Amino acid sequence: MKTNQLKKVGIGIGALIIGYLTIALSLIEAAGSGNCNTVNTLISCGISADIPDPKGNTALMEASDNGQFEMVKLLIGSGADVNASNTDGWTPLLFACDNGNGDIVRELLKAGADTNATETDGYTALMWAASEGHHHAVEHLVKAGADVNAECDYWLMKGYTALLFAVDEKSTKVCEILISGGADVNQMDDSGTLPLESAIVHKHLPLVKLLVNNGAIITGGALELAKAQTNQTIFDFLTAADNK
Repeated sequence: MKTNQLKKVGIGIGALIIGYLTIALSLIEAAGSGNCNTVNTLISCGISADIPDPKGNTALMEASDNGQFEMVKLLIGSGADVNASNTDGWTPLLFACDNGNGDIVRELLKAGADTNATETDGYTALMWAASEGHHHAVEHLVKAGADVNAECDYWLMKGYTALLFAVDEKSTKVCEILISGGADVNQMDDSGTLPLESAIVHKHLPLVKLLVNNGAIITGGALELAKAQTNQTIFDFLTAADNK
């Protein structure tokens, strides 16, 4: 093939790539802003609802991340893959749980989203929802069978569970949902931190009471920690509970 012909082929391929990216970005941007007319037009012209951007993000991920409930329904109805993942392992459900839109979480789960999928840092959707205090999302995930005792694989949070994340967020409501769903109140992370000890550090009496009343073991370390935190109310509660 002659040089001029090769140049023409290269230009043609480049134009196709640019055209592909333009369409993908147009669809994703429209999904994120809730522009149903544009998304409907593109899909009706034969554009796949799952066309990704260079980082693997899809329209459904963008809509889930931006709380666009009607758009999420439209895309699912158009065959969008609810378990697609981008280059960082994020799925539409992970985006929705980080965003905290309970209606979108419910819709994605109803469409078959994997409750226990993890992104590349080892966080599950339940961990993200718990760490942000999004109790509606947590409730939907627990009902759908998410593993409440799964452990985070990220090196800074190694062994952290959704319950530990919720305690750190000081979300009593999320902790209640997780415990009702079977979360182990005595499961520690890889550094040996227990949910009760974390609640003591945060000086959060309602969480301390919730954990103890649901079987958290009051260790000597927990008592020493409460004493060191100079929180007499928590120390007195733990001492009384330990003597029962």
